[in-house]
Amino acid sequence: MLLIVYVDVVTIQGKLQRLEKNDLNFGYRASTFQDMTDLAAIVAVTFFNYKRVAAAELIEKAGLKGFRIGGAVVSDIHANFFVNVDNSTSRDMLDLIALVKDKVDQKFGVQLKEEVLYFHPHCTGLD
Repeated sequence: MLLIVYVDVVTIQGKLQRLEKNDLNFGYRASTFQDMTDLAAIVAVTFFNYKRVAAAELIEKAGLKGFRIGGAVVSDIHANFFVNVDNSTSRDMLDLIALVKDKVDQKFGVQLKEEVLYFHPHCTGLD
């Protein structure tokens, strides 16, 4: 069973806004997002943080903030947010996640673990 607790969105003004599950109004082919015109992106934390250092800090120190593959980009606002800026494909996003994991591991010896869930039946993650 999948449970959504909240969704973080970025407005056109660059403000991060959290919507709780009760605000989302999910239904058959419907959600609150269809009526929202001031969103620049729907974002999610991509990797789990570690006790001693945040994943965003490692990604930024690896020089990957703003890095792009196809339409998928590491956010300039928060390095642990990966954003679809130009009709990104799932392959773009998966390739970006794999590249970030590899670069952080090479530079710091830290193996990032994805916090995102994969929904496609053939996609079991990158491990």
